[in-house]
Amino acid sequence: MAPYILLLLCLAASGSWAKSTSDSGLVRRNNNTTSPNPGACTNSTTGPVVDLDYALYVPQIATSPDERTYYNFSNIRYAAPPVDSLRFQLPEDPVNNRSAGVQDGTYGKICPQSYTPWQNSKLVTAPPGELESEDCLFLDVVVPDSIWNQRCNSSRPVIVWIHGGGFQIGAKWGGPMTNPLGLQDRSFDEDGEGVIWVGFNYRLGALGWLQGESFTSAGGVPNVGFQDQRKALDWVQNHIHLFGGDASRVTIMGESAGGGSILHHITAYGGKKDAPQFQQAILQSPAYVPRPYASQAEKSFATILEAANVSSLADLVALDTYDLQIANKLSQNPDFFGTFQFGPAPDGSYVLDLPEKLLASGQYHKDVKVMVAHNTFEGQKYTDPSATNSSAFDTYMKLYFPDMPEAILEELSNEVYPAVYNDSSVPWTTPFDRLMYAVADFTFTCHAYFTGEALGTDNNNASAYSYLFSVPPGTHTLDVNYSFYINSTWSTLVTNATLAGILQGYLTKFAETGDPNREGLPTFPVYGEGFTDLNLNQTFVDVVKDPAANSRCDWWRKASYA
Repeated sequence: MAPYILLLLCLAASGSWAKSTSDSGLVRRNNNTTSPNPGACTNSTTGPVVDLDYALYVPQIATSPDERTYYNFSNIRYAAPPVDSLRFQLPEDPVNNRSAGVQDGTYGKICPQSYTPWQNSKLVTAPPGELESEDCLFLDVVVPDSIWNQRCNSSRPVIVWIHGGGFQIGAKWGGPMTNPLGLQDRSFDEDGEGVIWVGFNYRLGALGWLQGESFTSAGGVPNVGFQDQRKALDWVQNHIHLFGGDASRVTIMGESAGGGSILHHITAYGGKKDAPQFQQAILQSPAYVPRPYASQAEKSFATILEAANVSSLADLVALDTYDLQIANKLSQNPDFFGTFQFGPAPDGSYVLDLPEKLLASGQYHKDVKVMVAHNTFEGQKYTDPSATNSSAFDTYMKLYFPDMPEAILEELSNEVYPAVYNDSSVPWTTPFDRLMYAVADFTFTCHAYFTGEALGTDNNNASAYSYLFSVPPGTHTLDVNYSFYINSTWSTLVTNATLAGILQGYLTKFAETGDPNREGLPTFPVYGEGFTDLNLNQTFVDVVKDPAANSRCDWWRKASYA
């Protein structure tokens, strides 16, 4: 397909939306905000109230740039507080709290955060913020009023957002960067149905991502952050109809650690039990560092024990919450540049093995339609700027993969990522770039390729689409700003509002139908055996072969280092 020049695209699509010359936003023809007849469902005399059986909630009301009204049912408990004896344990159902009356969502916390020294050294030793609490398993449901008013007559698609943050930081609502109203506005264009948005918190750092024999033999549940995510997805299945949502049309969407989480859910239990609580998935830069060695899990557990100055899991469970949160932060101190102390790892059960190995062997849930994505320079932020000598490559590979056999390291260093800098057969021209490509490959881009290949070419009921986000500088998370574009005031990192509208159109159409193709936009091809990416660039949209479909990723898929 020939490149589509965005200016021409904008004019061609002007029947539904176009770039505004006044605010670089999207001006849409269909801005009718009149709600349809409410049908059999009516609001209370004081406004919308949702009865979850165990609690009652009223929303906060927001108005979008398109002048649509949205009900944000904020800080709904989807699980009991994971505190005291529930630390490091499976999330339990929320307690009945009807006696508290109608809740307005003003109370809510985020899970304890743990920054690394290379991210922000001051935050490593900073006391917990006032919004941080172990009592953090809350979610938000953002519903267009038109969908709410028709909730007994029709049901609409749902997007469930899993936030990123390296499994150490982040929250369900990341301010302007992940405010869903712009994306939800776009879901109504070209006669779209509109979508309901759900975002949730899950446990982070040591509180959510411990594994290993010492931890589990003492009674800890490995990778409990995934269990929080499953609990939230179960909540959606059981309650989203009360908001007008269709539990049979759930798309989970995540970026970075959120996308990596989705890949783990697709490969959960090796695909042998517990079908996913979603039908479609959008994995943007799906991130996790493979942690195949038992020694890594043991080291992470030992690190939190040492930081807390205790000797057992029982001691951690008994620890004061302030002291535990401080220990969670201090545990990041031993980290090297670009990585994190805690993260998902095989546990022999939910995480049966590395996802790439499970995908390669056909051990995954095969009826999920996926859209995957990666950016051109995913690894740049996570590569040590001082890595200017060729020897840095081996040094960092030993840090990432401490039990890698020496012969495998030599193969990786000499054959997969050779130290040549003036050869057109490799994309790097400096030692820094060489390391950067490796970090990008095993952390981000190869995961997108593996997922698209498995779901897009296997003989199953699924399908796969993939886009490459090549807008300069092409670094990690840049496309998130475009996915959640609202206007030039809110979305300051977006340099092309038209492109943001294109991406949002694909995302919302995929959530509605399982196919991103939309009238007035360039054809979005299936990934297929040709490994076809839709390339989203600053000045054009075209089709390219996925650059991640290469021999380097094929090497990582074999996981011979594990």
